[in-house]
Amino acid sequence: MITNLLESSGFFETYGIFIILIAFIVIMLVTGSVRRKKEQQVAQTFVDNLKVGDKIKTYSGIYGKIIELKTINNIKVAVVETGEGKNTSFLTIDIFSIYNIEVPVIDNKKDFNETKSDFVDEKRDIAEVKDDKAKLQEVKKDEISIDTKNATLAKKTKNKNTITKKESKSEIEKMTETEEKK
Repeated sequence: MITNLLESSGFFETYGIFIILIAFIVIMLVTGSVRRKKEQQVAQTFVDNLKVGDKIKTYSGIYGKIIELKTINNIKVAVVETGEGKNTSFLTIDIFSIYNIEVPVIDNKKDFNETKSDFVDEKRDIAEVKDDKAKLQEVKKDEISIDTKNATLAKKTKNKNTITKKESKSEIEKMTETEEKK
């Protein structure tokens, strides 16, 4: 029966577009569900990595700092502190409404200059450590060269002492010889 349907050219002309359309829909559903699972996994790891003290931004554009993480009626929520000084307020929000963990941004020139000076100070400290290491290596080289010089001087003085002993023996022998001759 299938061979009869395949052999007749009317089947593909009539139903071919529907088969292609159904195959396309199935492929779209499968890729969509795979993408959704990946997004859920990323969102879950993001939520699991949240901790007290993180500065956050919500999807609605509210900036704040997480004060407490807790579960209310099987829903994870975060207590967020917003504002400064007298304008401080607290919000309890669903943890999945958090858009991003904020990285500190330098707002004004003073902070920038302080950060820049801290960076420059760190660079100076690193340069000083490198200079100290270089000086230490030079001192070690000098100590080694002084040690080798001392060793060669000791050898030379030892050789001179042996030579003078030999010379003194020969002088003594000469004296004895001269005395014997007399």
